[in-house]
Amino acid sequence: TEFEARVWWVVEHLSFDVDETVSLFETTIRALGGLLSAHLLAADPQLRLMEAPYDPHGGLLLLALDLAERLLPALDTPSGIPYGSIHLRDGVSPTESTITC
Repeated sequence: TEFEARVWWVVEHLSFDVDETVSLFETTIRALGGLLSAHLLAADPQLRLMEAPYDPHGGLLLLALDLAERLLPALDTPSGIPYGSIHLRDGVSPTESTITC
């Protein structure tokens, strides 16, 4: 299926080990949410979206875990309100704004 082809492409080619600062909110809802949603679809044999065996403990789930672990430091703040952005390799910048609202 087209879905299966895209799943395998993402698993083989996507890496979050990049020198980029990203929006915590946008990356969480779009990238992390998308990976988790696609993983749930791929792992459900009743949907028959995957012809080849899909490891429910690997693939997209491992990518989601990697991304989540990279985003996690942005949630560790004195106020409890997350930082707005995070660098995917280096974590929270020392110059990140602590202004929340």
